[in-house]
Amino acid sequence: MKTTYATILLMLGASGCNLVFDIDSFPYEGAGAVDMDADIREDMPIEDMPEDLSEPVEDMEPIEDMAPPEDMEPDLPSGPPELVITEIMINTGPQANGGEIGEYLEVKNVGVGPIDPRAISLVLHNEMGRSGTVVISQPSSDEQLAIFNGLQDIQPGSYFVFARFEIPELPLLEIMGAGNYFDFGTWGNLISFANSGERRIEVQYFSPEGFQILDSVRWVSSELRPTDPELESPGLEIVEDISLGVRPGFEDVDSNDNPENWCLESTPVAGPDSFIGSPGKPSLCQ
Repeated sequence: MKTTYATILLMLGASGCNLVFDIDSFPYEGAGAVDMDADIREDMPIEDMPEDLSEPVEDMEPIEDMAPPEDMEPDLPSGPPELVITEIMINTGPQANGGEIGEYLEVKNVGVGPIDPRAISLVLHNEMGRSGTVVISQPSSDEQLAIFNGLQDIQPGSYFVFARFEIPELPLLEIMGAGNYFDFGTWGNLISFANSGERRIEVQYFSPEGFQILDSVRWVSSELRPTDPELESPGLEIVEDISLGVRPGFEDVDSNDNPENWCLESTPVAGPDSFIGSPGKPSLCQ
């Protein structure tokens, strides 16, 4: 079949097409122009195609440097550090190979960005003022260097535990995995939380602007008390070998000031004859 210019005009008219071009410039010679007088070939087998079109393209240079420009990189969440005390083991007994061994404090990142635990310190106050500080200090041995370098950022929604000696009743490596807790008793911070007299423990964070107090809890002898001594609120009893946890839904720096939002944990940490608690996990309360 021959396709002529007149045939094309008839076809365009029948289809109602509104293509506009200059008749006087026929034949049209724009980019990719088609020879209208050539035979239209259909179902041409590949083997009949010209050799240069049937062969695959080889030795194509890979496209490199495909990284998006800097202004296209996604924004990572950031914001001030927000750490909340969510669990504390204050009173440990003989099963912990000596009283006070195995005490721990759990914090949770309730902010939007990761937090480096090496910038955190715990400051314990008594009736006479500050009585001790827990810090993750610069390592002084190869073993401590490996632990120091292996500490993981506390991701939003995750927990971190500071413990006074990791013991069989508190197997944090098995529970939380390496890098998600710090055994401050092993590395020279021998302060104990103590369960006599009045105590208050602060979580501080070091930034270029200095130390910032992020959260604190307070207890008097055998009871957890409101953080503000001027507030009236029932206390929560401190029981030997049972940690105190913040109830789910109250994990913020205001709610955990009230002992009514805390509870005695109810699950053995490592099976029978171990501590009762939930380090590294949401509280399971009575």
